[in-house]
Amino acid sequence: MSLFALAAFAGGGLCACNSNVQDAEAKAVVNSIEFAETDPLLGEPFKVYPLQGKYRATLIQYPSDSSRTYKGIVLYVHGYNDYYFNRELAQKADSAGYGFFAIDLHFYGRSLRSDDEPFRAREIQEYFPEIDSALVMAQRLSRTLMTSSDPSKTLLPEYLIGHSTGGLIVSLYADSRRHGQDFAAIVLNSPFLEMNLQWFARNVLVPVASAIGSMIPDFPVNDLPNPNYSYSLRKGYRGEWEYDTRLKPPVSPMKDLGWIRAIHRAHTQVQKGLNLETPILLMHSDCSTRDKDWTEEYMHCDGVLDVDNMKKYGRQLGPRVTLDEIQGGLHDLYLSAKEAREKAYRKTFEFFDKHSSL
Repeated sequence: MSLFALAAFAGGGLCACNSNVQDAEAKAVVNSIEFAETDPLLGEPFKVYPLQGKYRATLIQYPSDSSRTYKGIVLYVHGYNDYYFNRELAQKADSAGYGFFAIDLHFYGRSLRSDDEPFRAREIQEYFPEIDSALVMAQRLSRTLMTSSDPSKTLLPEYLIGHSTGGLIVSLYADSRRHGQDFAAIVLNSPFLEMNLQWFARNVLVPVASAIGSMIPDFPVNDLPNPNYSYSLRKGYRGEWEYDTRLKPPVSPMKDLGWIRAIHRAHTQVQKGLNLETPILLMHSDCSTRDKDWTEEYMHCDGVLDVDNMKKYGRQLGPRVTLDEIQGGLHDLYLSAKEAREKAYRKTFEFFDKHSSL
């Protein structure tokens, strides 16, 4: 089989981050607060802040009401071929008593520049310093929300939400930060814990592609085009959401073997088992579909990943994982039809409330 065919089918140890680099980036990024501006994509009241470190990322804030009591702050991490655009999620979080922030990771969304290669990654750990920085800035921006009389409590509890590839990133990130002990709770929205491929491609071709990716990471991977998930989301087609298709294209753009290697190594670590000590809620749809032709299943099933893989490997994340099925949910449960997404919102903030110390 040719390398091109292998790449088309495909669709070591993980290095530790340098703590000095993390600290330097987290401290330097505080200076970017003065560069806050109204989000040009979502408009008022959303604010955006540049995160300048080794890579360029962007923090998005839904400003909180300083006259209210907040239980903590939430940081949302998007998935592959994605960026933060869901106003409703921010509003739901704020109404539930959580200060809301999201990050557009480097080479994604608001963080993209004209000379960047979208979505490029060589290891999952390259995202960790910018997530550190996002949390440092979120705490700085939330200081006025502190209501505790205990002088030892100088930070608000932190909660993480990760969708799809963001769920994979959040899981490994939290595990690398004292096995998640620094976080009050984590919600995973249809996390990407395994390739959605047939057995041979998943267990033979992907490992081979990953190995080759260590030598020629820029080698392109032909992705089989499937716009059906996009049709289920977009207003004007069959969905109800408006977003920038330059930042979230209808068909997933071409990947490379370096990306395959980064994801494969991350999946391998998850599937060997993590030791996350924080409570985790893993939500998923009740069905999956990946038909190349449009079917109505795309309106009420996960049209990107296999939910059975989420259930199988979600249990490997740690001893405090709760699995919850959202009937009629799409791949991004928060973008599902109203009844399903309202259930996903309710489950999310009930879980956070259950593990709130305030």
